[in-house]
Amino acid sequence: MRMSMLLLTAACALLSTRAVLAEGIRAGVATCEITPPTECAMWGYSARQGVSQSVHDALMAKVLALAGEKGSLAIVALDLGRPFDKDLLEMIEKRAAAVGVERVMIAASHTHQGPDLESRDWPTAQSPWQDEAAAKVADAVVAAARGMRPAVLGFGTGEVDLAHNRILVQPDGTVAMFWRNAERVPTAPVDKTVRVLRVDSAEGEHLALLVNYACHAVVLGPDNLMLSADYPGAMRRVVEAGWGGECFFLQGACGDINPYVDKTPLAEGGLEEMETMGRELGQEVLRVAKGIEVAAPAAPTVTSSRRVFEFKPRWNFSDPKTVEMMMERYRAYIEQLGEEKVRGYVARMSSGATVPGTAAVVGGAYAFCGFPGEFFVDFQMDLARRSPLPAMMFLGYADGYAGYFPTIAAAARGGYGASYSTSVELGAGERMVDVAAISILEAMGRLRPVPDAEAPDYPPKED
Repeated sequence: MRMSMLLLTAACALLSTRAVLAEGIRAGVATCEITPPTECAMWGYSARQGVSQSVHDALMAKVLALAGEKGSLAIVALDLGRPFDKDLLEMIEKRAAAVGVERVMIAASHTHQGPDLESRDWPTAQSPWQDEAAAKVADAVVAAARGMRPAVLGFGTGEVDLAHNRILVQPDGTVAMFWRNAERVPTAPVDKTVRVLRVDSAEGEHLALLVNYACHAVVLGPDNLMLSADYPGAMRRVVEAGWGGECFFLQGACGDINPYVDKTPLAEGGLEEMETMGRELGQEVLRVAKGIEVAAPAAPTVTSSRRVFEFKPRWNFSDPKTVEMMMERYRAYIEQLGEEKVRGYVARMSSGATVPGTAAVVGGAYAFCGFPGEFFVDFQMDLARRSPLPAMMFLGYADGYAGYFPTIAAAARGGYGASYSTSVELGAGERMVDVAAISILEAMGRLRPVPDAEAPDYPPKED
């Protein structure tokens, strides 16, 4: 009996100590469904004919709120092709600020099985779905913030071989689009890394697993008219069934990365391929999560920064012939969405892009960098090499959307998203990644606001 009491006392002391240590970082989680009504235009494929007919799996928004003794942050994962329109993002941030959340990072999974986001008056101007969905997300951010409690965190990485680089550089230096690669022919560059942030309550309850992986969510193709989160949704189902808590999918720099089983027709097993890919990714996430040791971060702080970038258009729109050429290039989208919407899109391209880049460091150990579009995977690999924090996640499709961001080298080679279907000036991605690397260093206090003390560049005088 005495031994049992001693063990019980020791266990209670351990839990109490863990809770005290975790007081510095608090975490809260909330979710909401954002599936639109059916018969909506769908995101992503110019070859798709018709509107959505049914729902295969619900589209979700998941919120993780984090706060320290100094600073706070909410990370929102959306099952959408891109984040909401700018005014709706600002509305969510304002709602968050009202409950003390200083920064919100809103990232989309880039599923091609979600709703088109170019129409704010669908299904009606009086009751637009996008506005209603954003309001639900704002409510979820508030709920997550109000539900924060002491938490412990940990980070781990794994590896999966599920994707390829869809711009194939041939022996003569020219490129060819390599959309599907069922034979798994080796390509490069590809980042096979799966990054996992584990968040538990101080009492040991599983709150959240954040999964960061770079691959287009396009296992299902344009023949599919069912709303779906694609393979990220299948992955989440596996993880949540085997782990508990909420699983977040945070898309990486997948601008030139496709699944091996890209655009599998439904008649050829598209749904089965989607589930298989999600299951394989989910099993690796579970393996990594089980090996992660969680602890209270040494620094009880959440530090974040945001810089707004002004980018010029890549193409010369001052010539009317350029505009007409663009319209001809987007003929398939005109047939799908109508000429007025496509002309509006081209007009926005001609004005360049004003987009944010966001960086946050939690507990002095975990970094999140948000980028507003389809960044090529080289950027993610480069930032991972340069980050002083190994626990770093590159969030594509975050806080805005300005299309494809190819590297300068990729733009010179050409291909989809590199020499066409891209609108921002060359070097835009490099600039944003540079600033992200600087922002991490600043958050860690590694870059001083004033120069160091001067050291003479000549020998001292001898007495």
